[in-house]
Amino acid sequence: MHGTLLLLSVLRTTLSLTWTPDFDMQWSLSGDTMTFTFSCTTGMWCALGFGQGMSNADIIVCDSAQCMDGSSTSQALPPKDAQQDITFGSLGTTGGKYTMQWQRKLQTPDATDAIVTAGAVTNVIYAVGSGGIDANNNFAYHSTRGTGTITVAASTTPAPAVPTPAPTAVPTPAPGAVTTAAPTAVPTAVPTATPATSVPTATPASVTGVTKSWTGDFDMQWS
Repeated sequence: MHGTLLLLSVLRTTLSLTWTPDFDMQWSLSGDTMTFTFSCTTGMWCALGFGQGMSNADIIVCDSAQCMDGSSTSQALPPKDAQQDITFGSLGTTGGKYTMQWQRKLQTPDATDAIVTAGAVTNVIYAVGSGGIDANNNFAYHSTRGTGTITVAASTTPAPAVPTPAPTAVPTPAPGAVTTAAPTAVPTAVPTATPATSVPTATPASVTGVTKSWTGDFDMQWS
């Protein structure tokens, strides 16, 4: 098949490329489920196939209303698989392009489906044509086609680190500095008032009124 070989092997959550001006594509991987988003010119169909050529490819074709899981064994219109292993939905139309999204496992029970290995380079083919998929699952011959490679892989970006609070710094005294402890206040005792010493009240002596005359020159009294 003709076209420019595109090699995209950068591992990240979602990859995207433009196959042609009529066909943009994004893809991602979550667990073992691939998600592809086709953005195609309105009034045209777009297709992606896993394989190196039409002779042996697992092909998904989308128009603005549906996506079809098919396979081919020759240079001919790929028939619809008896077992549909994709789920799809429309994401609307804007700017003259419609967007369809589909999902599929890396490996399905269908023997006609390619096994896609996560993280490995995968050969693919693409094509674009006018019109859409009719009631018999037929569509017009492609107007543009090509080959390329993609890598389907999950993100390898590490989770953000949780910040750890910085420890509170303890001040370190300068070398040689003597740390003087603050003096401990000694409580001052409140002096206890000493009761005044009572002055005994003199008891008046009992006067007996004794008198004696020692001589004619000396008289004495005592009590």
